[in-house]
Amino acid sequence: VLAIVLVIQSAAINTTNTLWPIFVRDHYGWEAKQYAYPVFISAVASTLAIASTTALEKKFGAFKTLILASLLSSISGAAAFSFHTKSVNGVIAHVMLATTFTACIGMMEPSIKSLSSLFLNVSSQGRAFGSMAAITTLGSLMGNLGGPYLYHLKDQSPKKLEYPLIDEFPTPIPFAFVSIMLLVAMFLVVFVSR
Repeated sequence: VLAIVLVIQSAAINTTNTLWPIFVRDHYGWEAKQYAYPVFISAVASTLAIASTTALEKKFGAFKTLILASLLSSISGAAAFSFHTKSVNGVIAHVMLATTFTACIGMMEPSIKSLSSLFLNVSSQGRAFGSMAAITTLGSLMGNLGGPYLYHLKDQSPKKLEYPLIDEFPTPIPFAFVSIMLLVAMFLVVFVSR
């Protein structure tokens, strides 16, 4: 079950890293220089979140930390990519929520690995971590290939589509899909923790 959660986490972070620049270009008209500042902020926040994982796990436990990270990433991701307004408040809200989204997704990987080590005996941990690297690569491939396809699904279809929900949906499809999958990951972790 933790392997599935790891695939979801890896696909989510890669989808976001691939599509966030395209999203801000399409919705805010940003160029690379404008995008660099939020990415820097996001990288700092992700580093701090990952660094705090151990302390959070000591305080709340590994399962609760992973559940919280999954839930916060799902909610903040869905909200972040629903903002299409070019107002200063809308842009600030987008950047803050997207930063929370990426930081929480980044925090999930060390939590998953920490939990995995609890279920394995010492002799099989090396093989297990090698397998987790392969699983992470699978998630990366899924995110890098599936995300852009889903993002441009709306652009490839005729105007009066047979998919009316796609045209009216406020959050771009891959970000909505990632948010839903992160909720699924949260429920899987809740299931395993019982």
